[in-house]
Amino acid sequence: MRAPATRRSPGSTGCSGFYREERVIASGSHHLDAVVVNDTHAACWGRSVGTHRDGSPIDVEFADTYVLEDGTIRRRKSFFYVPSV
Repeated sequence: MRAPATRRSPGSTGCSGFYREERVIASGSHHLDAVVVNDTHAACWGRSVGTHRDGSPIDVEFADTYVLEDGTIRRRKSFFYVPSV
């Protein structure tokens, strides 16, 4: 799993550590608009709704892209539709 402004999280230990210690989202859900998949790549997009660890609400559009290898997600990139400047 990899997202901008976070360190790279290798393997399942890195991924679980990210969700336990680094992730700023306390709880939430994803509402998917679409998913596309071929042999080597996948993507999905929709809306993420939830709560930050500080208690503030989250309601943001997102897109995730995936690189697949041997039936496993090897890389994920997440994008959020928010003002950047």
